[in-house]
Amino acid sequence: MDGVDGILSLSYFRTIPMTLDYAARLVILEDDTSLARRAQHGTAVSLGVEHDQCSTDLFLGIDL
Repeated sequence: MDGVDGILSLSYFRTIPMTLDYAARLVILEDDTSLARRAQHGTAVSLGVEHDQCSTDLFLGIDL
C-alpha cells in the first residue's frame, strides 16, 4: 500500500500512552514527561475502550 509504513493493532497501545495529532496525521508515542507537557497544552477527550478476545474497539462521543 502506498503511504503505509506499517500496521499496529490497537492492543499494542494498551500500556503505551499515545497522542493522535489528527491535523498533522501523526501518532505520537509518549513517555510520562511528554504526556504531562502535552496535557498542559492540549485538549483531553474521554475515550471508551472495549477489549474482547480478538479485538479492541474505541468509542469517542462527538456532539456536532
